[in-house]
Amino acid sequence: MKELVRPIIKYLRPVMLLVALLVFIRLLVNLGARDSLEVVRGLSPWWVLATLVSIMLNFIFAARRYQVLVAGDLPFLKVFETIMASFLLNYASMIQGLGIGAKVGMMKADGIAASRSIAGVITEIVFDLGFSVAMCAVFAVVADHPADIIGKLPSPGPVLLVGSVMLAVAVAAGVMFRQFLSDVLAHLKQINSRHNLGSVVMTTSGIWVVAGLGFYCMLNALEGGSSASLFLCIFAITTGFITGLVSMVPGGIGIREITWAYIVSLSGVSIEVAGLIALIYRVLSIAVILLVLMAWRALPRLGFKRSS
Repeated sequence: MKELVRPIIKYLRPVMLLVALLVFIRLLVNLGARDSLEVVRGLSPWWVLATLVSIMLNFIFAARRYQVLVAGDLPFLKVFETIMASFLLNYASMIQGLGIGAKVGMMKADGIAASRSIAGVITEIVFDLGFSVAMCAVFAVVADHPADIIGKLPSPGPVLLVGSVMLAVAVAAGVMFRQFLSDVLAHLKQINSRHNLGSVVMTTSGIWVVAGLGFYCMLNALEGGSSASLFLCIFAITTGFITGLVSMVPGGIGIREITWAYIVSLSGVSIEVAGLIALIYRVLSIAVILLVLMAWRALPRLGFKRSS
């Protein structure tokens, strides 16, 4: 079965990445260089600052969760450094699994078994997916005008085609990685026995709420603000996680941004402007990681002792 699945994923992944990038580039081309520059110039610095704070909080929540799941004996700052490095590789690289590999490798160097780290990573995905699906369910129930939103969705033909391809990729990936299922279940029992389940749930919620808050702040940085609500932004971010995960595209590059832009466009924001804001949001996330890692590496040179 694996011999059949691997070629499918191997060839579908670059195709989906190429399609996503072409669609995203088309959005930016439609907006135009002059209008894009005007949008950037008109951004409110205070809302951008709020975005940066939200991005930083997102990383802090992620580090705390991973510490609870895997590295409870390690100092928080050590785990935080590992998380930032893995996020950078995940956000900026075009190589599938590079961020996870770096996280596992860095944890192994600190005495954490690779099997434990991998189980922790998969457990993170399980919790993230659970929260994202829950957000989709809540949105369907409490949306002000769900019928109107559904009416704005694309025709069912393309949606079914793309959805079927994504589902096939997800099933194939599940077949390939089912060997980790027993590790994840054992890890979940371990979390429960340590009474850390509540902490994992709270940090997972924090991760996605502040991620949505960051996107909300970025949209409100636009001149004249934005009509998109905070709840819609959280829904967009979590839905983008699902589409990015199912697509198997490294870092969800292009897939997530298109998802974010399309969903917030349902509130009246131009999809081209929303796409530009989504791109800026990813770039700011990468910039925050780079600055933090550079500052962390520079501490010893400035006479400060790093936690180890």
